[in-house]
Amino acid sequence: MSRKIKKEIRINENGGKVFNALITPNLIKEWWGASQAIVVPDEDGVFALS
Repeated sequence: MSRKIKKEIRINENGGKVFNALITPNLIKEWWGASQAIVVPDEDGVFALS
């Protein structure tokens, strides 16, 4: 049995700023309250939080 969770967030900002916020470790840590964030912004990259 497969489950899906769909969440949509509307952000009133230009796409470049939003994209940068999603690939910048310090901003990700601040947004999610994580102590560590690793991002490899590539087609087969990595996105990890702890």
